[in-house]
Amino acid sequence: MHVTTKNKLWRIAHHMKGMPFIRTARADYTAGDALAHLVLGAGGAVHGMKKLVKLAFLAQYDIEGSRAVEYLCGGRPLMRVEFRIWLFGPSSLDIYGALAGRGFSTRDEREGDRHYVVVKYRGRRPRLPEQAARRIDRVVEKYGSASGQELEDLVNALLGLDEERKERYAGWPVRRYLESEGFNAARAELCGEESQMHGESKQESRLWRI
Repeated sequence: MHVTTKNKLWRIAHHMKGMPFIRTARADYTAGDALAHLVLGAGGAVHGMKKLVKLAFLAQYDIEGSRAVEYLCGGRPLMRVEFRIWLFGPSSLDIYGALAGRGFSTRDEREGDRHYVVVKYRGRRPRLPEQAARRIDRVVEKYGSASGQELEDLVNALLGLDEERKERYAGWPVRRYLESEGFNAARAELCGEESQMHGESKQESRLWRI
């Protein structure tokens, strides 16, 4: 190695000696990480699988009228799950799989005739990219006080999902449903170096048509 270059490297190393190592959030987080962040944002527990699933859907999808945006982080869906149309509206088997991970627990609860599952997270706080964490936090802040049934009704209304459409499109990915029903559908990258959240900041994220 050239002496001058070696001296430069030594000076850089000497300058950095004793400086704390900063672990930066990366876009390669998992569905479990995204769900853990959501549950922690809701106080460490979400009362009802229906509520958890619909909060996750509202974080990943932004629907207003005929406009539908699916948010991505690092080129992958924000919550790292695929939503499909089922009889209770959009849901994802990926969410149920993620809840088997470390830190999550579920408990059956009853209130009169009502039966539901409480989902808790007591693990290490995941490190999500700031834009992804902020999107999830805003959804929890806006909808976290709603019940699972209220969120189901809201999501189905946004998608125009009546009983006939639920049966016709059962099992379809939400993206295909949006195309088939004529939504102005796009995907938006939140976590690029220069991207910002679409509709929630002065700069728009990168958008492309589905």
